[in-house]
Amino acid sequence: MAIDQGSIRSGHPRESRAAVDPRALMEASLDPLVTISPDGTITDVNRATVKATGVPRSRLIGSDFASYFTEPDRARAGYERVLAEGSVRDYPLRLRSVSGKLMDVEYNASVYRDAAGECLGVFASARDVTDRNRAERDLMESEARYWLVLENASDAIYVHEFSPTGPGHFIDANLRASKMLGYSREEFREMGVSAIDVPEHAARLPAIMAQLASTGSARFETEHLAKDGTRVPVEVGVGLFDMHGTPTVLSIVRDISERKHAEQAVAESERHFRETLEDVDLIAVILDADGRVTFCNDFLLQLTSWRREEVVGKDWFAIFPPETTRERDKRTFSATVESGRAPFRYESVIVTRYGGERLIGWNTPVLRDHQGKPMGVIYIGDDITERRHVEEQLRRIKAEADEANRALEGGLAREQQLARTDTLTGVSNRRHWFDLAEHEFDVAARYRHPLSVMMFDIDKFKLVNDAFGHAVGDRMLERIAQVASAELRSADVIGRYGGEEFVVALPMTTAQQAYPIAQRILAAVDAIRVKTPKGRAAVATLSIGIAEAVLGRPAEGADGNDSISHAVQRADDAMYAVKAAGRNGISIYGATPSA
Repeated sequence: MAIDQGSIRSGHPRESRAAVDPRALMEASLDPLVTISPDGTITDVNRATVKATGVPRSRLIGSDFASYFTEPDRARAGYERVLAEGSVRDYPLRLRSVSGKLMDVEYNASVYRDAAGECLGVFASARDVTDRNRAERDLMESEARYWLVLENASDAIYVHEFSPTGPGHFIDANLRASKMLGYSREEFREMGVSAIDVPEHAARLPAIMAQLASTGSARFETEHLAKDGTRVPVEVGVGLFDMHGTPTVLSIVRDISERKHAEQAVAESERHFRETLEDVDLIAVILDADGRVTFCNDFLLQLTSWRREEVVGKDWFAIFPPETTRERDKRTFSATVESGRAPFRYESVIVTRYGGERLIGWNTPVLRDHQGKPMGVIYIGDDITERRHVEEQLRRIKAEADEANRALEGGLAREQQLARTDTLTGVSNRRHWFDLAEHEFDVAARYRHPLSVMMFDIDKFKLVNDAFGHAVGDRMLERIAQVASAELRSADVIGRYGGEEFVVALPMTTAQQAYPIAQRILAAVDAIRVKTPKGRAAVATLSIGIAEAVLGRPAEGADGNDSISHAVQRADDAMYAVKAAGRNGISIYGATPSA
């Protein structure tokens, strides 16, 4: 039964009836509107209610209001509450249409009365909040994934406010940050970022904030103050992103205490080494790989009457060897640098400022960089022109030089490890990957076990960098390396081949067995969503090629085996077959690519 809206009590009922048609008001509403009798029977509806339920108006009128919801008892309790309390606001229910479609709604309802004040029923309006609820659920899931990554990070991560004049206050920090500085997450949230900055960092802060504001990222080294006052050397990478419409800073902070200790040890060792060279009654000269003097001690200067500024930075062979032996001495030096092997001891003549000649017996240990490559030569010489007896001093100097060289090599051992790793993604770099893969290939060849190689490339990666910037591109590379590594076994070896290409060696694995691994990697990368400053997430797909090493084929290799390089090339060919077929797929070398 349709309600006579004119019977609803108001200040001027007759004037209202003349001015406005109640049915027209109901039909003008985009939200479902319904009137309900005190016993729960529908007495009138608008077109929006018919559309939402899929039930004609003639069938809705006279039916049970609660029967159109997934929780009838809750719906019934809602209008009973209106009858008892007079109104209800934002009452959540889920409406089910005859097609089975569900709609999340929030009801606002109140009783309506006749002129005498008697309750005629309930007038209710429903607001569709399905999209809002879905967005809230998606946001909660996204934040849950975000914090899962945050809490499992090996580096400290801070989220804090941004302003051009300073870093603001902490919003949150992960577990690694708490362990590194000793503050709980709750304490971080009550602190300003400046509380962990050392005083001398303040002078650098304006330039860092300006770079962050202009480029969206910055990287620097500093020290952070722990809760107990300890200074912790750190490397900081900061990025600017939008959090709910507010510019916010994400800081990834790595504790570099061990690296700094190693650098200090190397610097101290070098200082001690040079002081030792100054203290001895021997010539001490350090030449770089081009033969320029980087250090000489006072003994050489006193012996030859040259001044330090006339020697340091100059070509040794243009000043000291006589013209008759200059080319020979230079060839000896070049051979030492190229081979990394120096003559145990040899003699040569040097010329003083005023033309005098001195016969010197040389020891020439080789200086090496953190990769073990020769970077110069230390010349330790004694003037044997007067046949002075310096054998004991020579042994002492050589022992100190060897000790200093060992200290340098030990201090740089950690840097050598870093040299094997791609600093952005954390996987092996190309050179180190080939070292590991060659070993796996030798094992496979020796025991005739299968070995497969997988190559994958990020499709159209340049578009990610062009659209969102290199910071987002770098984050995409990191995430892809992480999810790919997570799908691999402990024996598998992954490395960054170059740019956006990665390569994987899979021991004890045929190409067919490698295929489902590639499928998992493809699916995991497809699920990646990298937040960007533009608001929309960056996504990526892969083209994956697989090739199985061929063992025992006389046509390949001196011993009848394939090589890891050939297997990589075939995997690369298979990968480009996927590219040619449209990308975002997998191909086994020699087979048809599949998406």
